[in-house]
Amino acid sequence: MVLVRTSLAASLAVGLISVAQVCLGQAADYYTIIFQGNVVMPDGSPPPKTAGIERVCSDIQGSAPGPITDKKGHYLWKMDLAPADTRSCYLSATLPGLISTRLDLDSLKLSDYRQNKVVNLPDIVLSPRDSGVARETVLIPDDEAPGKARPAYKAASKALDANNDGEAVKQ
Repeated sequence: MVLVRTSLAASLAVGLISVAQVCLGQAADYYTIIFQGNVVMPDGSPPPKTAGIERVCSDIQGSAPGPITDKKGHYLWKMDLAPADTRSCYLSATLPGLISTRLDLDSLKLSDYRQNKVVNLPDIVLSPRDSGVARETVLIPDDEAPGKARPAYKAASKALDANNDGEAVKQ
């Protein structure tokens, strides 16, 4: 019985020491950096709605959703990055009907930054998915149209689905 307790205590001690070493080792290998930047439209104006920022990496473990911009398109993101990681990552903005430029995080030299330093990033630009039609496309479902406009909106959508442009314009 004493042998069992001794070996259990020894195993527990070794496990705790191993966990402590891993935690302390990982903490020293990460830089906490605060990124700030803006999401803009091609003309430099803020997006029509708040946009989400995401980090996309070559491995799924590094990818993560990020903050949402304010109404002026500004975002702030506190991120832990490891200089030893071999993954390749970029930031992009998400907003339905629009495509985003990519901001490559690999081009940043982490050794140039101190812990908790604010890094100003270049603008992320959101553009329509195509040259003309995206500006004319309504991107809301029928049930999200404003209450008083909903019947006319549904009738216009139905007319467009039936290729009846005249009735759609009338609505």
